[in-house]
Amino acid sequence: MRAAGVALFFLFLLITSCRPGSSPQEEVLDYLPEEVSLIVKIKDPDRLRSDYRNCDLTASSFAGAKENALRSALERILDLNVSGEGFLMMTTEPDSWLYIFKDNATPPTLTGPATDKQAADASTENLQWKLPDSSELASRKTQRYQLVASSERLLQPSGDIPEALKSGLRKALQTTNPYASASLILPESDIHPAQWLLTENLASRTSLDAGKWAAYDLHMAYDSFRLQGTETQPDSTLNNRSLIKDIPVLPLLEVARIAPTNTAGIYSYSLADPSRFLANQYVLLARKNTHASIVESTEHLSLFEISNETLFAVKSVNTDLMEEALRPFKGEVSSFQGSSITSLKDAGLLQQAFEPLLNKIEPPNFYCNLENYFIFSKNLEALQGLISAYSRKDTYAFQKSFENISQSLPTEASALALVTNPGEAKLLKDPATIFSLPENILTSLPPDYLYLAEINTASEYSLLSYQLRGKPSAETEKQAVELQFTRQLEAGISWGPQFLKNHLTGRMDIAVQDENNRLYLFSDRGKPYWEKELNGRVRGKISQVDLFKNGKLQMAFNTSSDLMVLDRNGEKVAPFPKSFPGGNLSELAVFDYENNRNYRMVLCQGSKIFMFDGQGREVRGFKFREAESPVKGTPKHLRIGAKDYLIFKLEDGQLKILNRVGDTRVKVSDRFDFSDNPVYLYKNTFAFTEADGMLVTIDPRGKVGRIPLRLNKDHGIDATTKTLAVMNDNELRIKGKSAELDLGVYTHPGIFYLHDIIYVAVTDIQSQRVFLFRSDVSPLKGFPVEGNGLADMADTDNDRNPELAVQFRDSAFAIYRIRR
Repeated sequence: MRAAGVALFFLFLLITSCRPGSSPQEEVLDYLPEEVSLIVKIKDPDRLRSDYRNCDLTASSFAGAKENALRSALERILDLNVSGEGFLMMTTEPDSWLYIFKDNATPPTLTGPATDKQAADASTENLQWKLPDSSELASRKTQRYQLVASSERLLQPSGDIPEALKSGLRKALQTTNPYASASLILPESDIHPAQWLLTENLASRTSLDAGKWAAYDLHMAYDSFRLQGTETQPDSTLNNRSLIKDIPVLPLLEVARIAPTNTAGIYSYSLADPSRFLANQYVLLARKNTHASIVESTEHLSLFEISNETLFAVKSVNTDLMEEALRPFKGEVSSFQGSSITSLKDAGLLQQAFEPLLNKIEPPNFYCNLENYFIFSKNLEALQGLISAYSRKDTYAFQKSFENISQSLPTEASALALVTNPGEAKLLKDPATIFSLPENILTSLPPDYLYLAEINTASEYSLLSYQLRGKPSAETEKQAVELQFTRQLEAGISWGPQFLKNHLTGRMDIAVQDENNRLYLFSDRGKPYWEKELNGRVRGKISQVDLFKNGKLQMAFNTSSDLMVLDRNGEKVAPFPKSFPGGNLSELAVFDYENNRNYRMVLCQGSKIFMFDGQGREVRGFKFREAESPVKGTPKHLRIGAKDYLIFKLEDGQLKILNRVGDTRVKVSDRFDFSDNPVYLYKNTFAFTEADGMLVTIDPRGKVGRIPLRLNKDHGIDATTKTLAVMNDNELRIKGKSAELDLGVYTHPGIFYLHDIIYVAVTDIQSQRVFLFRSDVSPLKGFPVEGNGLADMADTDNDRNPELAVQFRDSAFAIYRIRR
């Protein structure tokens, strides 16, 4: 991350685009409650739900803060399954809030050629939304918006809201990052922005006043929590920040070359324009600096907290001038490991020169010169320890962990903090320090977390970033994806691997078949349970069923000629198998209409359709026994509301949408040139693609929409109710965003939804590499990994770190463990 460049971009956006009436947010603010205390702009509810509930700090370390009103309201909103951009407005009253968002219809029906924009937006339209009856919330639909609130009173347009407040909020909203899942619009105060979400209930303390606001983008992951944002004016309660106002940024991290590895915290300030610092200092203190020559010789100032000592380093633009400025205050000179150590006659010299930045630091008695740095310390031993670490290159800059940390920090800043042990950092507990953290955050922060902060100041704006994140290490980074084990089979793999639930352990087992038609079952640790020879290759996926309704799971699947059910010991379950002369069976489909384990097993053999119950009896009430032409692919059971839909694609281009007994439920008169991809329930429509790359959507009334996605004939898709993934040549598209991969031959994408996180896996079978992405098409660290064929994913041991199974070379499979 290079936050300085991003920050300047959004500063430019703020200055150039803040024109009243030009933003659609103006209409949203018409519903602003009179007693509003903060606003949360939710850009992507799906990603926020995933990030928020999987972030270790919000889910575990600060779990007690769920009592605060903002956390409670967020949980209610995320449980409502809303989509698209929305705005949560908290009020000063207890547990009082309004949520407003656009309620767009289901995907558009396009009878003519679609525009490029319509094609691009096809995967981002919202579901038609309805408030659950059990929510006990109030709702209202306007011409443009859907409103949900904790009470009816908040559903009406606002009264006399000051225009200055609306104008300020519009500007704040315009500075937010469009790629953040959410942004906080907060009252400008001395409250640390992280407190609003991590600690006590602040929503009822204060209300937004005209012109006094701050906007922070929220970024969360499993082991990180970051707030990055803009304040329109320097906070008057943090006067020390005004010292660096309008001072150019510098590469402050270079001081890591002299900071010992046992440093608990580094705090650096740019003095790239000493005259500006002196002018700011004069405004703040109302007196001139009597040691201006020291400041004028300084490029930046850094503080190191090491055990119980605080040292500070001054990088000089001209070491001769600095030596000259210090000459009147020099005492005795000694030597240590080839470096000169000089005592100081005036211990308070540096405090006076950089006042008030060093007011809380004990005055130094000694200093030394390393490169163009002058390092000052109260105690001789602490200074000798730094010199020794520097000579041995036992400093931050030479640690692999620092390389990982620096990726989360900007190359340049006005002020910067890197605190690896926040609990030991005394400066963080001082409210007068511009990097301070509240006590209730410091005491709840896990010991393996660090604190990173960045400040860039200008005349009218402050750009700030605060991060709490798990400490990286060379070992942790290396094991973002870890190969758990591989297992060799007797012959090459022909099917699988696939994860299956183990009802005895609650974990997952692995099924895989070799080219000799031997089916194997392994534990999630690679222990072989059994192997069984079949009369052919497994078709499609193995479905797990509980035929005896006792919690014990069986495996239902078919080969080309047999319908089979095996127990977890690999034994046949009577009355199965069932044989079908002539073979050529489709992949087995298992329906459980009411989730009551009254199963329907459906197979197709050409144009014939067979449906059996869990006891292997043919379901006589099902009428659709033979189609007009052979069935293409696997039948699907989809459910919208309380209605079931059985989907059959026919090779003559017909799409049959039937009810449970096989009668037509939705009449579709069009004929289609089906691709080899299944039909999916996507945004309340039956969605599939044609061979020419057309995305076809059919709503429950039979209305057909066509959207050209411009795909090649051999494209692959996968979909959930709200996510569409497309693999076309070497281009991967997820939710309308795309990433171009290396040239290769790719499998169709596979979507996996684990612990509120969407993963999409594709494999290049040419180079035998497996790629894994998040829903925003960002690749996971450590990928690609070696593998071939379709991958499967599951959390096999319930530790919230998923595993990935894939064919490995020719006759083995591999299990990878992914650290979130």
